[in-house]
Amino acid sequence: MRALADAMLAGDANDTRLDAIAREVDLYLGAASAFVRFGLRLLLFVVSFTPILLFVAPRRIDRVDLDRRITLLARLERMPFVPLSLAFIAWRTIILLVAYDDAAELVRIGYVHEHKRHKRHLALLGSGTRLIAPIPAESGVRLKDDETPSVPSVRSGAA
Repeated sequence: MRALADAMLAGDANDTRLDAIAREVDLYLGAASAFVRFGLRLLLFVVSFTPILLFVAPRRIDRVDLDRRITLLARLERMPFVPLSLAFIAWRTIILLVAYDDAAELVRIGYVHEHKRHKRHLALLGSGTRLIAPIPAESGVRLKDDETPSVPSVRSGAA
């Protein structure tokens, strides 16, 4: 996983940052079910042997030099064999979510917006002992347009 992170961050991350990313990915995956963790480990195992599978080098991806690793990962992204490509994309997504969740990393790449964690809150109305969500004034869903003639419905039996 460290080798993937190092290649995806183009070799800019130092060892302490890679260690922090590895710890955060471990914490991130700790919340997943055992089945998901097993599946992701299996995908990482497959991705680690892609240099051998694609005849790039006779060794695992963590033993390949950085330039060849970057080229290999770029090739994996565009690969027509979708299962192998998706195995890498699953790990790429998780690693990049964790890597760019750091405020210092965002500033380093030029993102100047204030980094906050936002949560959507739904206002709840009290209805005795039960809490209910308020009814929206406008849902945005148009069930029937008044200007068009009504079309017979299959459910009503008119069609």
